[in-house]
Amino acid sequence: MRTRADLIGDLEQRGEEAVKIVSLNGEYKGLAHEAVREWLSSKAHERSEVRSKESLVISRKAFRNSNWANVMAAIAIVVAVIAIVIACVQKK
Repeated sequence: MRTRADLIGDLEQRGEEAVKIVSLNGEYKGLAHEAVREWLSSKAHERSEVRSKESLVISRKAFRNSNWANVMAAIAIVVAVIAIVIACVQKK
């Protein structure tokens, strides 16, 4: 009888998509079926963690960009106020 470690090794070698197909065809029975379901679930969880980390990186970059945009907007306001003051002083 194959051990759980042997089964997991086989699953890793086959790859997630192939395992899904074989599982849907009913090749795995009993405890092997449960182990396959757990393995597929762990793979889905790993993908979810990767997506979550990527989302965090993207969101941090967007936050930095928005801070830069706020600084640029503040500089534009200061330049506009200086231009208005200069225009008013020249009119007098």
